[in-house]
Amino acid sequence: MVQCAALKCTVKSGQGLSMYLFPKEPHLRKIWTVKLKRDNFVPSDYTKLCERHFEKSQFVMNPEVAASVGFRPKSKMLVNGAIPTLFDLSDPKDKHGKRSLRHPNHPENFQSLRKGDDWR
Repeated sequence: MVQCAALKCTVKSGQGLSMYLFPKEPHLRKIWTVKLKRDNFVPSDYTKLCERHFEKSQFVMNPEVAASVGFRPKSKMLVNGAIPTLFDLSDPKDKHGKRSLRHPNHPENFQSLRKGDDWR
């Protein structure tokens, strides 16, 4: 299974979402790569992004319009020159929206032992 190359995206092929290979055209390929904002990332010939990273305007047919008339294409086609713009760019190390200021080894996190206390 191929996984989407976007950070924090867990979409894999076979989950019912369309996947798109990075463009072969060097200029467009570079734009897609820069949009990912992944340090030192170099896409292979098999690297893909899922449909979640493209605005509706980037598809040949708006998926909602197609569904409203009962048309369900096997996969959604991107317009020529489509550029992915929808990414979760929040800090991947920041799981709760802000960094914890608490230090695990800070003295206030430990009970003090008095002389004579049984510490075993």
